[in-house]
Amino acid sequence: MEFNLTRPSKTDREVDTKGMLTTLTNLGLVEENNRQQLTELGEEFIDVLIYNEDAFFDLFHLLYSTAYYRNPSSNTGISWSYFQISDAYRRRAPTNFADARQEVIEEVMNRADRMESPIFNDPGPLSKRSLNSYKRFVEKLVPPVLKDGTFDLRSFAKNELVIAAVDSLYRSDILFKTLRYGDRLELSNESREFLSTVLLVYEDDLPELLEHTASMDGRLSIESDYSIRIRLTEEVNIDDLA
Repeated sequence: MEFNLTRPSKTDREVDTKGMLTTLTNLGLVEENNRQQLTELGEEFIDVLIYNEDAFFDLFHLLYSTAYYRNPSSNTGISWSYFQISDAYRRRAPTNFADARQEVIEEVMNRADRMESPIFNDPGPLSKRSLNSYKRFVEKLVPPVLKDGTFDLRSFAKNELVIAAVDSLYRSDILFKTLRYGDRLELSNESREFLSTVLLVYEDDLPELLEHTASMDGRLSIESDYSIRIRLTEEVNIDDLA
């Protein structure tokens, strides 16, 4: 199972997807029955790149991390693996990336073996090569999570990614089956872990990140008394992040 991605070159509104079609299809950006045709999500993604090319790796990390939770299927099993690798490193941070590599591979493969869904009957092999591909991808993230071979979490993530990560919680029937836009969501251990893994930030920094994002975007609000609750009133589309 590989995570080989490079920044696509673009001229006007054409994007070169050579070598990326399987990945783009699995992430829901390209139509499965016509891999030259972008889906609606793919069109939104390209719109962002046209106006904000620097967002490429951050957005792809977001899509890679959440595709399975948005649409669980055999195609998005690669997204599940990507998320689990991020989660395994998140819980070990700070750690030397290479030293933790074999341990992370074994942990993710064991998790796949325990999953009951037929989606995971053949999750694909993880290997050192897979982790090296993952490393080349996440080392492009800003703020960085990899410095001098050390994987560490960050205290800050861009507002656009924060609200998009919250939106993924609302879209997923796996995490919270009855959650709808406008409902209040308690920042429980499960939701904290999900957001921290998608954003690669420390859990203790989440409340401040969410408060800052809420102050910048009226769709998100946060309440705090004996617990912290967040509320997203409407969906966040990828092209909202341009």
